[in-house]
Amino acid sequence: KGGSDAPPSAPKRELSAEEAEWASRSEVARALELVREAAKSKPERVHPKDNIELDLGLDSVERVELVGKLAREAGAAVPDLSKVQAFTARELVDAVLALKGSGAAAAGWETLLKEDPKDEEALGITRSRPLADLLWPLAFGLLRLAAKVLYRLEVKGLERLPKEGPFLLCPNHQSFLDGPMLLAALPRSIFKRSFYVGTSDIFGQGIMRSIARSLRLIPIDPDANMTQAMAAGAYGLRRGKVLVLFPEGERSIDGTPKRFKKGAAILSSHLKVPVVPVGLAGFAEAWPRAGKLKLSGRLRLEFGAPVAPPSGESGDPVYAAHTAVLRERIVALWTGLCA
Repeated sequence: KGGSDAPPSAPKRELSAEEAEWASRSEVARALELVREAAKSKPERVHPKDNIELDLGLDSVERVELVGKLAREAGAAVPDLSKVQAFTARELVDAVLALKGSGAAAAGWETLLKEDPKDEEALGITRSRPLADLLWPLAFGLLRLAAKVLYRLEVKGLERLPKEGPFLLCPNHQSFLDGPMLLAALPRSIFKRSFYVGTSDIFGQGIMRSIARSLRLIPIDPDANMTQAMAAGAYGLRRGKVLVLFPEGERSIDGTPKRFKKGAAILSSHLKVPVVPVGLAGFAEAWPRAGKLKLSGRLRLEFGAPVAPPSGESGDPVYAAHTAVLRERIVALWTGLCA
């Protein structure tokens, strides 16, 4: 289940005379080759009008990595790789080449993940919250009791959670119930060390922002501010905390695990922290992505054995392999729970 990770190849399109002249420039041709190598759709060639996400299949993390490669190739200074606004291959190439010779080349993950975030919300995850740390476990304890009554909540594998040290908790993503139920299942010792990166669309303002702050949830738009999100995750992990991260980046439409982004693998590889896979089942039925919350059903959650970080050097092949192993473990847990 889950289908192929690669999108179908984009239909071949002819270049206009102006597009052909643009693509023939040596620096553009080299940039397009880097784009082609990064594309998940594996096109024979990249058309200037190819959409970065829909045609080339690049998610937000891969897009940031590609911008970094293009910037380093061109010697372009890009202060924040996720701030380069572009929808098509041509817009992306032109945006980076416009900064050519503007300063030092863009930093890679090795450098970016060592820098402390500038966002106060991210820096705040290490601050003491004695009242919140007392009240939230009580609230989630009540939630767990309610879930056992309404949904026959079943939790397995708690003994597999590391007793100390930083690590990532990575579940498949089925519904809005996933996060609260996962927190309700955690032992208090781990809950108190946990933090999260959530979408600013939900947690960016008002009462939801206050709730996010008390829960150590950092509201960030991961598509527009991917480097900030990664820096925030690295900051907490470097300080011994536990990062809850959904590798799919969004809820599955039908409950089946979909393509995983490489963010967890990048953090695990550079910070040398393990990843604990988590399988969730029944959550999509209880609260479908396109439906309403149901107050009945059966929820199952299982923590898997930690996946050790890759040894040796980091890089695209390492991230891809680590992501594949993590997805395999999570899908296995999900499959077992469904059975």
